[in-house]
Amino acid sequence: MNILKDFISFVKKPTEFFLEKLSFKEKLKILFTLLLGEYVFVFCIVAPFLFFVDEYVIPLKTGLDNSEIFESLLLGILVVPFIEEIIFRLPLRYKRNYIFQLFDFISGNRVRKIWKKHYVFFFYAFAIIFGFVHITNYENTELLFYCIAPFLVVSQLLGGFTLGYMRLKAGFFWGFLLHALFNGIAFLVGILFYHNVETISYSDTKIEEFSLHELQYIDKDSRICTIGKDEKGNLVLIQCSNVSLQYIIGRLDIKRKLKGSDCWVDLDIFAPKGISKEKIVEILEKEYKFE
Repeated sequence: MNILKDFISFVKKPTEFFLEKLSFKEKLKILFTLLLGEYVFVFCIVAPFLFFVDEYVIPLKTGLDNSEIFESLLLGILVVPFIEEIIFRLPLRYKRNYIFQLFDFISGNRVRKIWKKHYVFFFYAFAIIFGFVHITNYENTELLFYCIAPFLVVSQLLGGFTLGYMRLKAGFFWGFLLHALFNGIAFLVGILFYHNVETISYSDTKIEEFSLHELQYIDKDSRICTIGKDEKGNLVLIQCSNVSLQYIIGRLDIKRKLKGSDCWVDLDIFAPKGISKEKIVEILEKEYKFE
């Protein structure tokens, strides 16, 4: 079976049922083929596009996840995918679409006929709505953002079709498994390559240490933010852990806002001779943009 060819044919004209019975091995093959295809698409097309938009078009603002790593993994890999599959994929089979069955009962079996006749429309609707729901991942409110929003969620739009195909081809569990694996790999990449990454390391005649690490996940029990000043009011010590960068900026009474997304950080500064908050902004601006 040519999985890619079969998937493209399905996208052109979605069908509620497939004639062939799949073995466990065939289902696994479809699962990992779709998973690989999605990630090739994400890394080769989506990720470069999002980087270009964020860097040169409009800073993309995403909310901070206030969860610890175990909470994030549980929600992102199991809870949220399961809920989304219940909402967007389970109803793709009329037998499990209880809302349509209720309307069908009220209308005297008319809804069932509409479902059969216009199944392509209903499948597309579930897939597209699933994609556009993920616009809420961003906190932007600019008009330009909404103009390009469909392109920002193109990965989720593709996911709406691949997950729907998997659900109908192999069953609800397999669609959920594909969703969970996709999110799980994303979390693993985040932990391995983007968690506790040093983005600024600086020193000079006044600053013995200026080290800033970005965090993907936080440890709430280790959250601290200590700021020390000398008798002249100059900053000599900053030790902040598991707090947002914008929070630190606010604590320093710097009247600036980050341009784009805030981030969780560990920040350690030791300047025994004292430095100004303007000097801190100057160093931060080497890596971060301000409004």
